[in-house]
Amino acid sequence: MKQLRLIFVLIVAPVDMALAADKPLDLTFGQLLSERSRLDRQRVSVIGYFDADEFVLGPKRRSDVVVAIDLTEPQVLALKKKRLFRSGYVHVVGKFEFTGLPKVIGPIKDDPRGRILVRSHAGFHGGY
Repeated sequence: MKQLRLIFVLIVAPVDMALAADKPLDLTFGQLLSERSRLDRQRVSVIGYFDADEFVLGPKRRSDVVVAIDLTEPQVLALKKKRLFRSGYVHVVGKFEFTGLPKVIGPIKDDPRGRILVRSHAGFHGGY
């Protein structure tokens, strides 16, 4: 009986771990932003407002705090064909990537301190 139990554990444990690895982390948009460096390359699930013109996801419509949604051209075409490519609240499940905080480079005449803010998005990339 012990041998049967051991075989069962050896078979079920790897299968259970494999299934757990595929399960995304359920997060709020606030959690996603506050823990973005820890969540780099993790599979996550989040609900937010998708802006189809800007390809970004925010906590609400017209938000300054956003993450990029990088869709491949075939993905966009498939969504347009199904008439699903539009702005609105969506549930996104995918691999999140944190590319770092925005960096300041070079001078600009409108900034008295001579800086240019380069926006580098964290976000979801197509094909995952």
